[in-house]
Amino acid sequence: MTRLARRLVAIAALTLALLGSGCDEDPSNTDGGNGPLDKPHSSGGSSWTVLVYMVADNDLEPFAIADLQEMMRAGSASGFNLIVQADRADGYSSDGVGGLPDFTGVKRLKVNAGSLEELADLGELDSADPATLASFVTWGLSKYPADRTALVFWDHGGGWHGFGLDEASGNRLMHLPEIEQGVRQGLAGANAKPFALIGFDACLMATWEVALTLAPHAEYLLASEETEPGHGWDWEVFSIAAGNPSTEPVALARRVIDGFLAQAQAQGTADNVTLSLVDLYRLGSVSTAIGEMTKTFDGTPALVTAFGRGQERALKFGDAPDPSRATNLVDLATLAEETSKEASQVSATRGAVLTAISGAVVAHVEGAAKATAKGLAVYFPPSAAVYDSGYDALPAAASWRSFLHAYFGGANAETAVPTFTNPNKLAVTAFDGNGHLTVDGTLDSSGASSVTKATVLEGLVVNGTYVLLSEEPAAVNGTSVHGSWDLSVLQITRGSEKGFGYAAFDTSMSNRVELDVLFAYRKTAGVDPQTCIRQMIFDTSTGTATVTSDSYFVANNGAFGELSPTAGSTLMPLVKSIDSNTGNLNLVEGSSTAFAATVTNGKATFDDLKLEFVKVNPQVDVVVVMTAENAAGKGDAVLATEKTP
Repeated sequence: MTRLARRLVAIAALTLALLGSGCDEDPSNTDGGNGPLDKPHSSGGSSWTVLVYMVADNDLEPFAIADLQEMMRAGSASGFNLIVQADRADGYSSDGVGGLPDFTGVKRLKVNAGSLEELADLGELDSADPATLASFVTWGLSKYPADRTALVFWDHGGGWHGFGLDEASGNRLMHLPEIEQGVRQGLAGANAKPFALIGFDACLMATWEVALTLAPHAEYLLASEETEPGHGWDWEVFSIAAGNPSTEPVALARRVIDGFLAQAQAQGTADNVTLSLVDLYRLGSVSTAIGEMTKTFDGTPALVTAFGRGQERALKFGDAPDPSRATNLVDLATLAEETSKEASQVSATRGAVLTAISGAVVAHVEGAAKATAKGLAVYFPPSAAVYDSGYDALPAAASWRSFLHAYFGGANAETAVPTFTNPNKLAVTAFDGNGHLTVDGTLDSSGASSVTKATVLEGLVVNGTYVLLSEEPAAVNGTSVHGSWDLSVLQITRGSEKGFGYAAFDTSMSNRVELDVLFAYRKTAGVDPQTCIRQMIFDTSTGTATVTSDSYFVANNGAFGELSPTAGSTLMPLVKSIDSNTGNLNLVEGSSTAFAATVTNGKATFDDLKLEFVKVNPQVDVVVVMTAENAAGKGDAVLATEKTP
């Protein structure tokens, strides 16, 4: 077994050991406009128009070419029109597609079997402008009317932040209220009824906020809670509607879900995928149930801690080693389940929440690493310090936002702060018989019950600076906090190039471990870096750690997508250091030089960057930091330095 495998299996075993050891949401539910009662769907229909708003004016352009090729394997047919507005970029792909040469700017296309028919060349447009979206919707529905219609957004996604990244327009994002504006005005311009289906072939868009915002304009929402691999949906499966234009929306969406999973399995990305079909006409029941759950919150320290622990243990999406760079989206169902374990008041509402979500989420699929996902996520940051004030501008999120404000108010006001009683704030350390460094701390009894998260951070002492390279959960038992480090650190190499990386582990999954490594990505020298996360999933069920998924995701203006690097682009691994003056953690470069993309047959990749956990050499100064935090992110830490034996 490799050292990496041993470390991952050990972490999984540690997790198993650890596991062993108000606000009133208005029941009238103005959010989403559905009222407290669910309503029936339209029925019948013998024709479909599917509009695809493809914003590929960014690094996802190569994936757009592949998806257009998949669409041509379905093609338009009698009673079925597949219409694309494609915005292509300059500098990522020069390939032609469907009989059309390479182009930049925006073209409207009809997808035929085996070819693309150019309907209009609109030149360079800002695809993040809601007016551009509205124009496409109005034109498409007016020119290709049908009994049933769908609108699919194709590009980067960022949950409630929004969708789409237009590099030619200054990396603008179409924010969620702007998406709603574009859809609403587009439908009105065509005097059209709501869409049967709105879909997002994009990351992180299956959220409560997105569903509520778009509920007045569609019957169903098809989207992913988690980041999507670059291949996205398998568009060939739309042939079911091309062959039978009477296909019901749910049947079409189920085929898309099945095709997405099958393609992910074929390309080795299935472990981390999610895709869910949400019935937007049944959000009233969900809103009522969530309202009953949040109504139990009274701001007392016990409920603050219960919801804080629920947030910490809930399944997360778009996560990152630094919460200020994460999306802070959590699965609604697992949030209810985990919070109910901590508070009897919440436990009484748990069943209604889960029943309502399962009723609204008509179909869903998730890989083994996201097996507990139930189809709808919601914004719930770990502390007020990383709360994004942009969330205050979402009309549809008013009720949940009221809960968050009440929660953070209570968390900051009265909850006891965990405090270590270790003399001089020094952790108690020892080397055990396995060559591991054990770390122990003792909490004052007044704050021990408020702990929502305890962590051990591990690293090296470099020229007097504490450089932290990994973090793992610590076990809390009463006032005692315990952790262990196997004295290995993450090294990133390619030939003679070497650098340290920061390893953050998610060990909450059964038989799976997720490793997230943080980088700064630069498309060209001198530009501001983008956050990039290498996300690896390991299967630990057999006693060895087998890689089942390995992808790079890059964030830009709050939206995520799989990284498609260009020649000359670089990745710089990031690690954490402790500011000697403030004690705060800062992200710093973990290598003296950035890793440049390798270009093979005209394709730039970082696939040859190797990750390896290497044992720290003997007689090297190392540092460990043990932290304990409450729901407000407030807490204490103890630290110790040792010289390796």
